[in-house]
Amino acid sequence: MDDQGNEDIEKTIKSVGGNETFMIRTQRDQIVEFMKILSLSHMCVAESFTDKHGNRQKFYNGPSPDEVALVEFAS
Repeated sequence: MDDQGNEDIEKTIKSVGGNETFMIRTQRDQIVEFMKILSLSHMCVAESFTDKHGNRQKFYNGPSPDEVALVEFAS
């Protein structure tokens, strides 16, 4: 494995019917796809407030601390 996360893993994912396939070639590709899925399949909402210094602060509110932590990590 190199320092860039480009180790070849060559995973093929097939649709339920088997008509469509998707190839994940490297670890980096696998992480990118995971982040895409995570960004679409959560129930967290981005909210913001203005702190006492006038700075706008963003945070995520969600149904569980675990889900919020995953979305914060992905952001």
